[in-house]
Order: sequence, then structure tokens, then C-alpha cells
Amino acid sequence: TPTPVTPTIEPTATPEASPSATPAPEASFKVKVLENPLGFVLVRAEPTTESEELAQVAAGTILPYTEEVSEWYKVEYEPGKYGWASGLYLAKIN
Repeated sequence: TPTPVTPTIEPTATPEASPSATPAPEASFKVKVLENPLGFVLVRAEPTTESEELAQVAAGTILPYTEEVSEWYKVEYEPGKYGWASGLYLAKIN
């Protein structure tokens, strides 16, 4: 007599609902880098001149910001990257 064949059931991946990328809301607070002798503003890791330099942003650039602390602004200097810039070199444009 033939041996009964038991089908092997392989699990199939159940598609999960992938979270759709929700764009961050447009920042309603913006600053513009003022003209200055250096031609840029330094973006730092913390709101202090002793903090690590993360980037240089050219004069005339408009940046969204999320916080203001003691004349420093937490700016988004690249998509998804944030640092602090001195308010001495920035003007609010809201």
C-alpha cells in the first residue's frame, strides 16, 4: 500500500500594514542667516560657543527652527538634522 503523503505547510508572510511616512508638519518658525564677515553661521551641537561645530550655513539661507533658548535657535540645517545657531547671526522671518 502506498504511504500517505502529508502536505508540508510552509508559513507565508502575512503582509503587515506598513506605516506610511508622514511628512513632518511645515515648521511655522523660520530664521534667515544674516550677512556677516564670515559669510555663514556655525551650527553647533549645543547652544554654546564651546560646543562642537556641526555645520556652516551660508548667509541668506532660510532655516526652520523648533526652539529658542537664550538667543540660540535649534535649527534644521539638513533634512532631519538639528543643531543650534546663535541669534546674533539670524533674523526671524515669521
